[in-house]
Amino acid sequence: MDFTIPDEYKMMQQMARRFMEDEIYPLEKEIDETDRVPMDEWRRLVAQAVELGLWAPFVPEKWGGGGIQSTICNVMLSEEFGKGPLVFALFFLNGSLSDLDSASDYLKEQYLLPHIRGEKFFAGAFTEPTTGGSDQSAMLTTAKQDGDNWVINGSKTFISGADFADFFMVAARTALDKPRGGVTQFFVDKDQPGLKIGREQKTLGNRGLTQYEIYFDDCIVPDANRAGAPGGGMAGWMRMIVVPRLRVAAWGVGGAQRCFELGINWAKERVTFGKPLSYRQAIQWMVVDSWAEILSTRLFLHNTAWRLDQGEDVLAEAGMCKVMGSELGQRVSDRVIQIYGGHGYTNDFPMERIWRDQRGCRIYEGANEILHYLAARKLLDVPSMINQ
Repeated sequence: MDFTIPDEYKMMQQMARRFMEDEIYPLEKEIDETDRVPMDEWRRLVAQAVELGLWAPFVPEKWGGGGIQSTICNVMLSEEFGKGPLVFALFFLNGSLSDLDSASDYLKEQYLLPHIRGEKFFAGAFTEPTTGGSDQSAMLTTAKQDGDNWVINGSKTFISGADFADFFMVAARTALDKPRGGVTQFFVDKDQPGLKIGREQKTLGNRGLTQYEIYFDDCIVPDANRAGAPGGGMAGWMRMIVVPRLRVAAWGVGGAQRCFELGINWAKERVTFGKPLSYRQAIQWMVVDSWAEILSTRLFLHNTAWRLDQGEDVLAEAGMCKVMGSELGQRVSDRVIQIYGGHGYTNDFPMERIWRDQRGCRIYEGANEILHYLAARKLLDVPSMINQ
């Protein structure tokens, strides 16, 4: 692996860092207290990100994106966004919904390209109340074909951004004669009859990243809104699992890095019993352990991203990057809260928010326990134990 980071990626990372420091950090306390990103601020920030190339940098240029193909650049930018409220980390830098080359002209013009231009927003509707998000093949939401339409019935839960989304990317089981699998994806407009947004689900962290239940009651969707062949949506979706897990890992590294820097500054400035905290061995160990863990996790993350760009199968490694990154983010933020003492337990500083946000990262994009299981299957060469 060549560890030399191209200057282009470094410049992008510096631009993302300035964007976070100048535009996002000043808003984070208000967002955390109100659990909302004001819509006028959201649209302003999206427009600015589009102009800077921080909205859809990894979408091919021919579709209006930045054309960057490097996963390492992806995780470098994601690390910067992981330092702030994760509502921005989740939606920015993304800008694509599926394989644009295989999408129909109708789907491109109606949904994909407006999203890439920052004109329309979407929410992914995959997680279900009973099966959760880790076992997508056992989902209960169904789509039954009726002539040129599909009739969707079921429910989804923890749908991020459902309140401000213009449309949803919905996964539903279409092979109704099979007990599992046969999943297809559909583009469903927010105002489609039969789609209802339910109660808001308040969470421990990720404030501003609103989560809702949504319900489908004989929701009729034209066949033109189907993405891919019936029953083939799950396979396409599975191909997109690795990069999101690497991004979550990078959020953990970013959150840990920001807390680490705050902890060093506080340890140098805070004086107790006549000496700075930095003179105390207990504090020194916290700082050094955090430093070493951040470096090692970032190295593993970059190595996995590089291997993915070489075409290697890194499904297990990406899962463990996500485990290490999310646990690192919470562990380092916890240490820095301890370094700050009572001040760290207040919302005057970002560590307690980062701690709460990282707790959620241990659950979504594959619960950490599931990712341990998948890695163990590869290492031990054992068959799946699920449903046996």
